[in-house]
Amino acid sequence: MSHVHQIPRLRRSSLLVLAALVTLVMTVNSHASASAATVSATFGKTNVGVNFDPRLRANEKRVNGYNLSAAGSITKLSVYLQPNPSITGQELLEGIIYADSSGVPSSLLAVSKELTFSSTQSAGWYDLPLGALLAVQPGKYWIGIMTGGSSMVAGFRWDSVLGSLDSNSNTYGSGPSNPFGSGSADKEQMSLYATYVPVSSSPASNLPPSTNTGPPMSTALPVISGIASQGRPLTTSNGAWSNSPTSYTYGWDDCDSAGNNCSAIPGAGSPTYTLQAADVGHTIRSVVYAGNMAATSSVASNPTAVVAGLSNVVCSLYASPSGSGGNGGTQSSPYDLQTLINKLSPGGTGCLLSGHYGAAPDPTGQTARTGTWWQLNQSGTSAAPITLTEAPGDATVPIVEGYLDVEGDYWTVSHLNIDTANTWATWAQSHPCPSTTPPNVSEAVTLMGTGDTLDHDYVYNSQPKLYSVTVGIGWWGSGSNAVIRYSEILQAGQCWQYDHAIYLAGGSGAQIHDNWIWSAPGNAGGQAVSIYPNPTNAHIYRNVIDGTNSGFDIGGSAANNTLDHNIVSNAGYVYYLGGTSGFDGVFMNCIASGTGNTSNYSDSYNSADGATPGCTIAGQMAWSNTSTADPQYLDPTNHDYGLEAASPFASWGLPTASQVGPLGS
Repeated sequence: MSHVHQIPRLRRSSLLVLAALVTLVMTVNSHASASAATVSATFGKTNVGVNFDPRLRANEKRVNGYNLSAAGSITKLSVYLQPNPSITGQELLEGIIYADSSGVPSSLLAVSKELTFSSTQSAGWYDLPLGALLAVQPGKYWIGIMTGGSSMVAGFRWDSVLGSLDSNSNTYGSGPSNPFGSGSADKEQMSLYATYVPVSSSPASNLPPSTNTGPPMSTALPVISGIASQGRPLTTSNGAWSNSPTSYTYGWDDCDSAGNNCSAIPGAGSPTYTLQAADVGHTIRSVVYAGNMAATSSVASNPTAVVAGLSNVVCSLYASPSGSGGNGGTQSSPYDLQTLINKLSPGGTGCLLSGHYGAAPDPTGQTARTGTWWQLNQSGTSAAPITLTEAPGDATVPIVEGYLDVEGDYWTVSHLNIDTANTWATWAQSHPCPSTTPPNVSEAVTLMGTGDTLDHDYVYNSQPKLYSVTVGIGWWGSGSNAVIRYSEILQAGQCWQYDHAIYLAGGSGAQIHDNWIWSAPGNAGGQAVSIYPNPTNAHIYRNVIDGTNSGFDIGGSAANNTLDHNIVSNAGYVYYLGGTSGFDGVFMNCIASGTGNTSNYSDSYNSADGATPGCTIAGQMAWSNTSTADPQYLDPTNHDYGLEAASPFASWGLPTASQVGPLGS
């Protein structure tokens, strides 16, 4: 999605991108005059090759790559066929067109109508017309043929051009694969070419004035929002188009887990589609058809994450935003949230139905203690924790807004959007921060008991003036054995000395792992994780941190804490919100003292202080296996911090977009 830091977690587009060029399937409108002159052009091999190969083998794709120099609309392929004198019978053929990706055929663009070639036919050029025009932009394309179940009835002519051919096996009855798949390169450049109508020669003058610019052309792919889970709705945007579309229609494709081998979902024709049981384990693409008086064009979105099945959560009690303490706590008669919390006992699971829980705070921060204070005071046990989570099967992830205060032991808060906006932190009045900081800011999600866990949550603050610490551990309670995992945590406040995304202040044995922690540009104040003043034996690993002041700070009497396989990017000299001075800019900042702490396998990329990891005070932090390499995020602009396959840290097992936040499983 287009990820904005003040909104709750929706679905992110997978971390896959359509190969090569955006392609558009066009259906020409009858407004064009039949008598208008249209100039055609060709690309490919239009001469008859000197060599003859009688072996058009059954169930095989063969394509040659060619560069197209001008935009236009492909109408047909033509191939020179010659009967094999040794074989009688018939052979089926289809023309195929593939996009190019890094010099090899990639995504399928078009398939022609079927041609039946008989051994009694003569040698010559045979046309393979497309069912609809294919609009293309300049670039490289792979054009060729796919053969049916009969083998070597037809042969083809060719010339030798090194590396010009790519081929592979493909059962004809299954249709040409999408994408092309691994192929075998060869030197046989077939006598085969494409005919197209250049954009400049289209008979636009015979169309109404509003269509003289031609058919709609995609300039940005449609984007799917929603959660890739059975029973959840997905919604597509229209994308962006040139040439002023006047209408949009929609389709949805079911694809394999990698986003390939797609087929249309019958009956799915609106901009919203609700995921079904048959979609589980697959990915989904939307298809948007944009029309004007000239033509109708289509383009597919990127695929979703792999669709998850229904949750196996068993709910003890339910809450809804409109629930009441006088209800029975069932799905049809739910409690309000605080009543639900109070009613839960060890081993119980409280399920939140879709909606927004909590009262909005004073967004200016001038009024103290506004917003809802959620108090989780009773305790579970290590064998029977208390769980607060989303109700399975609901359309949207619930939003809990306010001060979420976990004082009891062994609570698990999972699969929720948590908006920390409130004004319960009245101590902000003593901050040494810019004058733009209000006197009251947000109290954090606080984990003060033993064994409390945040799991697959999306934690943010919708009010920039109220930014403060996002999650605090062990400030006044135990905080021991706290866990934060597979969550996305936004913002590091607006005051470098006090505000951090995660403030690990005390307790022993905390585990912070497999999270994405980031601040939007210009909005970061402190560190992603502050390890101060006295936490011990924490394990902090496989986290991705981007755009905070520094990745970590450590000091006080913090001892024997272990960090490994963490990436910190774009750290440092983050300006105070509304201020002009910056601070830090390193992987880790030292705050004096601290003993026995280690960092192994760390990456600090594009930090303001360059290659230094920071924190070089003797005895405080032992470093090994440091790096400053580019981690190669999939889409850092939209905060997708999954790693490219070629990333130097691909083997670290860092989380992907489908694993963090409420979308994870």
